[in-house]
Amino acid sequence: MLIATSTAIASAQPVSEQQSQHHKLVVAVVDAPPFSMKDEAGNWTGFSVDLWKRIAHDLDLDYELKETDLVGLLKGIEDKSFDAAATGIYVTSTRESKFDFSQPFFLSNVTIAVNADQLPSLWFVFRTALSSLNFVGLILLILAVALLGATLLWLLEQQGTSEHYGGKNRKSFGRSLLWSMMVLFGKESPEPIGWSIAAPTTLFARLFGVVWMVVGIVTISLFTASAASVLTSRQLQSIINSPSDLQHVRVGTVVGSTDHILLEQQHVTHVVYNSPVELIQALALRKIDAAVYGEPILCYYAKNMFDNKIVVLRFSLKKYFVAIPLPAGSGLRKPINKSLLKTIESKEWQTILADYMGNI
Repeated sequence: MLIATSTAIASAQPVSEQQSQHHKLVVAVVDAPPFSMKDEAGNWTGFSVDLWKRIAHDLDLDYELKETDLVGLLKGIEDKSFDAAATGIYVTSTRESKFDFSQPFFLSNVTIAVNADQLPSLWFVFRTALSSLNFVGLILLILAVALLGATLLWLLEQQGTSEHYGGKNRKSFGRSLLWSMMVLFGKESPEPIGWSIAAPTTLFARLFGVVWMVVGIVTISLFTASAASVLTSRQLQSIINSPSDLQHVRVGTVVGSTDHILLEQQHVTHVVYNSPVELIQALALRKIDAAVYGEPILCYYAKNMFDNKIVVLRFSLKKYFVAIPLPAGSGLRKPINKSLLKTIESKEWQTILADYMGNI
């Protein structure tokens, strides 16, 4: 995603007379609230637009806003079809090699949004549970207990005449292991599939069998309670609990955005949409499991358009500075920077940010 936020505006020296006269600037704008958006009357608002309007007023610039999408904005700035953009974009080295930027006016996070009603799939729950050290440790403990019981039975039966467990070979120990597991889990012998267990023959082995039944009741009770706790806690969490979970769900982002490039660099399979609105709508309709984009935009849509349906996760995949893009070699760069830097240091700018960011 490459649309972002704002931070500053300000007064500065006016642009040269040659630039300001007889030249109406064409300024790109993209629908990406709270940075830039249309109101009910069709007028453009947003703190990035407000920033540009203050700069233009300060520098006495004549301009017209032209709506486009992110790809069109980038292309237009590069081929100089646009003189600037009233929607800030992320500053990257690739973009810097193609066109110029103003001073940054905002710092934005790339983050993830998920559907609030979407529960993890059964496979996702078990996969994440098995990745838990506590859960894996629990399984290993059960196996260790079963192995201990098998060893004790096998040793006790060596003193008797049992043909089932008494031999000092792998088959006898294997039968002992099967006995230990069957007693622990309180299950009948699985004879239909060719396995069977026999009763111990020595007195001490039979007494041990009684003790082992009690051990089995306690062990399985602990296992059931612990497993239920692990699985339930996983279900109550988001389908995305870390960036690595993106590898296992359906991911979407906006075409041409830095988020698009970020997902490709991390080899995350994803689908792309033409605008943030299409991306969020796809998430709300569960066409995707996770939306990767700029945090302010995701938060705005989550609160103002999809109340209680979209949840924005509070961790950052990456941070980017946001700035006004300008064609390479633009004579507007220096006067815009002077105006921008002065504005972002003002109390008025902080009020503007609070007004728009307060909605998210």
